[in-house]
Amino acid sequence: MYANTTLQGIGMNASDLVRDPAATGVAIREKTAGEGNGASGGTGIWLRDFKLTGNASGDGINLGNQGGAQLNINAGLDNVFVNAFTNGYGMILNGNASYAQQIWSNNNQYGIKFSGGGSNKWYSVRAEGNTSNNILVQDHNNRFYGVHCEENANAGATPTIEVSGNNNTFYGPSFSLFFNRTNIMVLKVGWGRMTVYDAQVTLNGHTMSNLVYAEAFAKGSGATKDVVPQWVDIGTYSNFIYNSATGDLTEITVP
Repeated sequence: MYANTTLQGIGMNASDLVRDPAATGVAIREKTAGEGNGASGGTGIWLRDFKLTGNASGDGINLGNQGGAQLNINAGLDNVFVNAFTNGYGMILNGNASYAQQIWSNNNQYGIKFSGGGSNKWYSVRAEGNTSNNILVQDHNNRFYGVHCEENANAGATPTIEVSGNNNTFYGPSFSLFFNRTNIMVLKVGWGRMTVYDAQVTLNGHTMSNLVYAEAFAKGSGATKDVVPQWVDIGTYSNFIYNSATGDLTEITVP
């Protein structure tokens, strides 16, 4: 797609783009500069109201990662479902102050990777039955509203949501387990300021270790202080208060 282009269907269950069995690479992406798109990249691109069915090869949707501008300036996704890319990503979105709502990535190898940029708003993000991570967050300063994941095919130590970016906030994430899990939401070493409000897990008879887990607090040095300020875990609410004078963290836990 060129920049400032819209791909419009008539509904997630009505318009189904089915990939050719012999196709490889990315199914939907923006054109590169060499393909006539200049430096515009993913500027102004919209995907709306369709399903994309894969052929087990390559990635489904990859926007904002082709060397030009990110997915930005009145750009985003609305009511889009990607499935059956079992050897790739359902979606890779590199957004800069962009937006999406009602996006689904099911039964792929990886669900959705938010691959860079930041200051995005993501609403009603669904990732279910992906065999590796359901969601990877490499962005900064994002707000996620209503994330839901179901572990239909993913077990063990691989996080459901893996965060390797700073200052991301999750409002009302929910999870339903169909396998035993280790850690559900993981903040990777060296990253911080992740905040989680009103998280909940339906165990369905299975087990987990932690709903929200920080591999290290990584307070940093100088003016940079990377901490996890807040989480909810199995009925316990915790705040971490940072003392700038001493460099210490104090945990306040309320049952």
